[in-house]
Amino acid sequence: MRAGRHLALLLAIALSHPALAETTKLRLVHTFSSLITPALVAQDKGIFAAHGLDVSFTQIALNSSTPAALVSNSADIGFVSTSTLVQANDGGIALLAIAGTGVAYPGGTNEAAVTRVGAGIVKPADYIGRRVGVPGIGVVVDIMFRNWLMANQVDPAKVNFVEVANPQQFDALRGGSVDAVIANDPQLYHLLHAGFGVEAGRFMDALPGEMPILIFAVTQDYAATHRDVIAAFQAANREAVAYVETHPDEARAVLAARLKIAPDVVTDMDIPRLRPEVSAAQIGIMVDMLRRQGQLQHDLDPATLVYK
Repeated sequence: MRAGRHLALLLAIALSHPALAETTKLRLVHTFSSLITPALVAQDKGIFAAHGLDVSFTQIALNSSTPAALVSNSADIGFVSTSTLVQANDGGIALLAIAGTGVAYPGGTNEAAVTRVGAGIVKPADYIGRRVGVPGIGVVVDIMFRNWLMANQVDPAKVNFVEVANPQQFDALRGGSVDAVIANDPQLYHLLHAGFGVEAGRFMDALPGEMPILIFAVTQDYAATHRDVIAAFQAANREAVAYVETHPDEARAVLAARLKIAPDVVTDMDIPRLRPEVSAAQIGIMVDMLRRQGQLQHDLDPATLVYK
């Protein structure tokens, strides 16, 4: 009888934890970026499954398409740039940051401007009048690059920005359709080691501190009705980040296999600085940059953009 009561108690505890009670399907949409590595590892190593999550991944070309995917219920969670999160809320699409991965910070090496060899771009002023490819107008690397130009007394309006999705940056730079691209790993590593690209500006150096580059976000409506699912996702993300930090070679192998990248491209790639939590202060850095660049219509409170 005592054993029976003990078993019943364990069952009750298990059922009270949503990650153990049943498996929940989650649809995750993301762009091509090494910062998705913890989520890929969580899938590959069974971390999501251990938290009762069955996650499907859909890769899209432009980060700016993510809010529409969430609002239309084509996806449950979006791996979205911090700038897109802020701009979506400014435009009336209520999204909340629920978890993070990589952060940008002064001295970081995972993102940089890359120009063609011989293009004559050496200093910030050399970008004036040039054609620069960004993964999306208004995405986080675009905003950070503009912030870097402004910090070096260069008006971003004098630079010709065009959208070039990450997978197309290699051909665009090599073919000469752009003079430079704003890249992150693994694409950055690939470009710098291909023989025709050279680093021409570490724009993260103009940041005041750590800022999330890409974050996991949901709509406010989803957050209101799926708190247990979000808690399970956050816990899985924390475990996955810890696993990536302690097993970098395994993480690189998963990244190469899942995003179909040649293993030699990721072998020497730096693992980005990872932070599974997202704070209002971090989001506030992006809000301030967008405000200075005249890209916000409303006075947003960063605290309202983070899930609590």
